[in-house]
Amino acid sequence: MRTSDRNQAHDELLAVIRSVRRRWRLRRLLGGLAATGAAALGTGLLAVWTLDRLGDASAAAPWVRAAAGAVVALSAAWLLVRPLLRRASDEQIALYLEEHEPSLEAAVLSAIEARSAGGPSGSPVSDALLRRTLETAIRGVHATGDGRWIERGRLARGVAALLAVVVMGAFLGFIPGAGGRAARLLSSPRPAEAAEGVAVLV
Repeated sequence: MRTSDRNQAHDELLAVIRSVRRRWRLRRLLGGLAATGAAALGTGLLAVWTLDRLGDASAAAPWVRAAAGAVVALSAAWLLVRPLLRRASDEQIALYLEEHEPSLEAAVLSAIEARSAGGPSGSPVSDALLRRTLETAIRGVHATGDGRWIERGRLARGVAALLAVVVMGAFLGFIPGAGGRAARLLSSPRPAEAAEGVAVLV
């Protein structure tokens, strides 16, 4: 195998790895958005219920709003940002691919490691061995559809979960009075409204 052909085969294999990584990250993004949205809805409902019991003019109302905002921010950081910050190397994605397709028999991981300088064990890799390893890996990933099916089910479930959260939020917004309650959660009462509330209580 000429050097140019070997490099082309390696680039072709890396293209499959990058494609699997993109779908892996997209699945984590969809799951994080859905989980964060669900946490925000649940926190908002609890905060609105609490404000209804305490009253907007209560001294505890600002603390309820601050606590709700903090919970939503922490949920976004933990459920959305943290998973997206995780980086996966080519070797890790190759292993991930082979875990979902045992028929590859570690061919992809071996090809990635053998192509790196010195090979996986630090010893020189012969051109013949590298050629056979790359050819085996390329044939294997093409035979399994380049791994496009791996995240298909999880991506579909992620989209469905995100749509469910969006529909639920829209449904709650259309409930009579729900929009006003949500606005109360996001904004503090004006001084006149607070004074009026105190007057009514007195």
